[in-house]
Amino acid sequence: FEWSEGMYRLFGLAPGTPVQPETYLDFTVEADQPVAERIVAFLKHPDGRDLEEQFRIRTPEGEKTIRLKATVQHNAGSEPERALGVDIDITAQVEAERQVAESARTLRSILDGAQAGITLLRAVREHEGLGPVVDFVVENANHLAAELNGIPMEQTLGRRCSELFPHYKTTGLFDRYVEVVETGTQQRFEAPNEGPGPVEWFDVSLGKHGDGLVLTFSDISRLKRLQLQHHAQATMLE
Repeated sequence: FEWSEGMYRLFGLAPGTPVQPETYLDFTVEADQPVAERIVAFLKHPDGRDLEEQFRIRTPEGEKTIRLKATVQHNAGSEPERALGVDIDITAQVEAERQVAESARTLRSILDGAQAGITLLRAVREHEGLGPVVDFVVENANHLAAELNGIPMEQTLGRRCSELFPHYKTTGLFDRYVEVVETGTQQRFEAPNEGPGPVEWFDVSLGKHGDGLVLTFSDISRLKRLQLQHHAQATMLE
């Protein structure tokens, strides 16, 4: 059983320190001991199958997350002869993934705490990111957006606006979206609901976000009805 100099550095051991398969048990954190046991069993009795595991170890430099990939070499008789492996320090990658996940949870909390529907749209261009915008895809949305639109969240994310709202290209909404993406100008306007939801009128705000836009909208149906009633009454008095 031999280690390279890189393995000694990874585990914080002086080169030449005696090691054996059970060394994994000595360094692996308690919660990941079952993983270490599988690694030891593989190294001592390779059965011909490759092995890939992820586990955490404690070293003088602190806790590290390791991904082990091992394969088996066979003899002339095609019988397992010895195992060869590489241990990769993925601590930074795991931490980055944790931060991304935490940011996603924070964003979701912010979105769902908002008093307006919020949807993140990505522009779909004619030629793989180039050319004119031909549609938009829903990349993210809060639950209020799904509720106001009358479309369940799981049926919204990842779909094109032309699938969700077939008439949005003929009502002027699509043209507004494109203008915001191409010019960077913000827009705010009132628009009737083109979807299946119970809302009649929306107050809509559009802002550029990368090659797409953030769509914020709230229900102004009651206010709009009052305005229309007032206008009708005023017209009758003329």
